Amino acid sequence: MVTACSSNNIRNAFTPYGSADPLDTALLLAQTGHLSGADDLARVLRMVTDDAARVVGRADEYGVRAGARADLVVLDTTVPEDIVLDRPERAYVLKSGRVVARSTRTRTLLVP
Repeated sequence: MVTACSSNNIRNAFTPYGSADPLDTALLLAQTGHLSGADDLARVLRMVTDDAARVVGRADEYGVRAGARADLVVLDTTVPEDIVLDRPERAYVLKSGRVVARSTRTRTLLVP
């Protein structure tokens, strides 16, 4: 069985909150469902990525592989659990293989 999660009715009269960001949805599901272990977080992440693509009939064109659409978000982390828990910076957003957005963060240490 495949299970996915998503959001709808973003910022309307009945649900005046939300961003339509699948990673926000994943964090909300993890928090409200008490899904905190590494296996749980991996499942939640699949529910907003691979499994969501399967549920809406897009599995054939989804994923990082030859022949798939080059629509993807590159996150600033290498730890899968951190994707849900830490909401890492979206370093790059690609649409049809072209970078359409990027984020950079700077830090300055101020020593008195």
